[in-house]
Amino acid sequence: MFHYDDTCSHNKTSSYTPVRTIEKCFSVLEHIAGRQPVRIPEIVQALGMNRGNVHRLVATLERLGYVERLQDGKIRLSYRIFKMGSTVPRSRKLDEVTRPFMHRLSELSDETVNLGVPYGHSVIYLDKVEAKQYLRLDHQIGELDPLYCTALGKVLLCGFSEEELEDYLASVELRPRTENTIHTREELRKEIQVVCARGYALDLKELDLNLHCIAAPICDHSNRIIAALSISGPSIRFTEEEIDRLIAPMLEIAAAVSREMGCTQAEITTSNTDELEHRA
Repeated sequence: MFHYDDTCSHNKTSSYTPVRTIEKCFSVLEHIAGRQPVRIPEIVQALGMNRGNVHRLVATLERLGYVERLQDGKIRLSYRIFKMGSTVPRSRKLDEVTRPFMHRLSELSDETVNLGVPYGHSVIYLDKVEAKQYLRLDHQIGELDPLYCTALGKVLLCGFSEEELEDYLASVELRPRTENTIHTREELRKEIQVVCARGYALDLKELDLNLHCIAAPICDHSNRIIAALSISGPSIRFTEEEIDRLIAPMLEIAAAVSREMGCTQAEITTSNTDELEHRA
């Protein structure tokens, strides 16, 4: 939750009183971001705020274009938030660090390489290096895909805390994209355990019957997963044998990116791995 902190103020001779409305506004935004889409009563209960205040804050955020209301009345963040927030990776140089490594992966594989980060129940594509060979299923920067049936998404789920993962499993709708899509929560839980243990994830015709994908995590200075890299290609060309050939270089390059981001142990580190192992 957002907390006011004036220790970084440039004007050391002045004292400022926290603006409570702004604090409440950011609390609402952060709650929506962590559990979207949500209903207003859920926000009221979780944050212990006055219902009228929450309605006014959400209405204001909606009018400004930072949240949007779905047909069922639930609230989620808008792409305006993404547009503003997308400057953060640039300021932290995530895309600048990953770009040359993505080119190396693309040259090794002759396939498309993607960079993705979590966005609610989805993965959002921040950057990509296109294959020399045309891929009809290429995703554009800013597009969204589900977490549960993509290699990028499965890796990112390994970075969820136990509470975040349980919230996700309880609320996600496992809509089948193909006959290979994971369709039960227990199956997904076991898949996450496997991904966390081996350090990479696969999507073998789970999102699309013509697509294969492999992904590995990018970790930051706290050794937590902040993003993921993937190689994707048509299943007829990007075969399981080709994927096996690329596992080692994929992991090596993802680990190198993680080291550039300050990670001290370039492997998946997640607080839910032990709990998942006990439940399997």
